[in-house]
Amino acid sequence: MLLAPKESVAIQLKGQHQYQFAGYYAAVEKGFYADEGLDVILRELPSGQNSVARVLVGDAEYGVTDTGLLLYRDQGSPVVLLSQIFQLSSLVIIARKDSGISSVSDLAGKKVMFDSVTGSDIAVSAILLDAIGDLPGIDILPMSYDFEDLVSGRADAMSAYATSQPFLLRERGVDISVIHLWNYGAEFPGDNLFTTEGEIADHPGRAEKMIRATLRGWRYAIDNTDEIIELIRSEYNPLLSRERHRVRGSGNRTKNREAGRPEWPAGGLFQGSLGPEGIPKWPRRRDGNSRGR
Repeated sequence: MLLAPKESVAIQLKGQHQYQFAGYYAAVEKGFYADEGLDVILRELPSGQNSVARVLVGDAEYGVTDTGLLLYRDQGSPVVLLSQIFQLSSLVIIARKDSGISSVSDLAGKKVMFDSVTGSDIAVSAILLDAIGDLPGIDILPMSYDFEDLVSGRADAMSAYATSQPFLLRERGVDISVIHLWNYGAEFPGDNLFTTEGEIADHPGRAEKMIRATLRGWRYAIDNTDEIIELIRSEYNPLLSRERHRVRGSGNRTKNREAGRPEWPAGGLFQGSLGPEGIPKWPRRRDGNSRGR
């Protein structure tokens, strides 16, 4: 019997290959996508680019992003959230220890570098507005993603991921302060899996296959951390150390525990079906409310 050819699709990651995307590697290498009839390619994000924009122009059918997706949807872009992966974002603000910056209120009048354009750092904007009152009270610099700007003093503070940049800077001997946004009420979710209305309309059922296989991959990655770290280093990014991958993995668990939340991933908040407009239809609870609303 001839087997049906697998459907080729691409997932646009939101950064370079690293443990942050462990569940996707597991789903590829362990055959979970193949079990759903899918041949999935994982694409790194070039520096300075945006994963949502690349999916919208057709460079990939699916993508990984964060709460900035809500802004795209609000502005009319046909994006659809499929599954929330991390329950809490690891986005933080970092500053050199010798700057004296240790809280959000210390940022008034300072040069702060973050992404204020695409929405990926929306939690930073929200906290600064709440704590300081207005963004003009801060000298906002366009995000360069070059942490030499912090080391050199071009920026007094920068947005970063608690599970990555602090570790790298401390490895270099740079003493830093980390401002955790959840301490200021910014409990924004982290990475999610998304697609477009067009993908759902053109390929009915494929999105639900992607969700099933992806969550299966995340569960495997959590249970087999060391195996997936070696897989990433051998097949995707041999330049990253084992320790950096471990920091990335353990950091996501830690940040959820510190905020009083269950360990990641979210376990797949999407457990319904996709409606005709590409919007998730959530199963009804006994109290009549939709789950996830």
